Amino acid sequence: MQHKQFLPVTLNPCIDINYYSKEIKFDDVVRIKEKKTSAGGKGFNIARFLIQYDVDVKPVGITGGLNGIRFKQLLSENRIPTEYLIDVPGEIEIRENHNFFFEDGTVLRFNEPGPLIPERLFRKILEFIVKIELKSGSWIFFCGSLPPGIPEDFYSIAIKEIRKKNNEVMICVDSDGYFLKSAISAAPDLIKPNIKELERLFSTKITNLGELKKAGEKLLDSGIRFVLVTMGSNGSVGFCKEGFFYARGPVIEKAGSVGCGDVFLAGFALFYSKEKKIKESLRFATACGTAKAEKQFTIIPAPFEVEKILAKTFIANFDDLDEKIEISNLRQLRAKEST
Repeated sequence: MQHKQFLPVTLNPCIDINYYSKEIKFDDVVRIKEKKTSAGGKGFNIARFLIQYDVDVKPVGITGGLNGIRFKQLLSENRIPTEYLIDVPGEIEIRENHNFFFEDGTVLRFNEPGPLIPERLFRKILEFIVKIELKSGSWIFFCGSLPPGIPEDFYSIAIKEIRKKNNEVMICVDSDGYFLKSAISAAPDLIKPNIKELERLFSTKITNLGELKKAGEKLLDSGIRFVLVTMGSNGSVGFCKEGFFYARGPVIEKAGSVGCGDVFLAGFALFYSKEKKIKESLRFATACGTAKAEKQFTIIPAPFEVEKILAKTFIANFDDLDEKIEISNLRQLRAKEST
């Protein structure tokens, strides 16, 4: 059996600083109850999850400045390999994101744009990624936004260059806006927008399963093999030529949202790389994302916690559902179907 690798690429990493407080007060002092600092970025959440399953995962990213030093320290604390991080000392300072969480569920997120990347460094990053020797069946994930200075069509460029060298690697994109739209033009194997990102992609509101199905079909027609859409507490859907499926985990009280989609994608890649079954992979991915919703910060659910959620995770064929069902009513569908 060939040794498969998992390479999450995050070119706009950050130091995530999360603050927890009782309530938000404008024009007044907000008392912080707890503070947590972690190495942020979608690809690093993927790595945190996969590392538990003893697979070969090496995240790719850029670091620099004092934040870069701290960033690598935080990764090492989570046993995440750092040898594929491109260090640019003295030239860039990776960004900080400040997130404020309040007891009523309100979240305020302040994200810096990231450092300005000079053109010669952009070329170095592209060359570095393309030169990585990946075995057949390996997975590469292009995750998140791109920092200033890197062309907005970078993902498209990288996908095309990788395809010239190796056509047996699974290429995934989890991004938003033009970054996602441009990547789709290069026909990656898999995309994983959430429902809001999908609506932005099509510039329209998607309210029911029928509208969701049409969007999925259009993306499949563009040459993408798998389209996965996460919808928070309303579950997830998977579209491919083999069929269309809907999955939903149990309801999580006071569910978190940080990293759930990343863990979902990691779970799908992990299961599909072994079993090659889309329906079961979607169910497992949904259980992974749901298990992450029970955790705060960047805390990752353990495999045994995923298995507990998996036993309560519902999946159905689209053909068995009414396409007129509103997405906002899918929670009721899960409760009804499971009784």
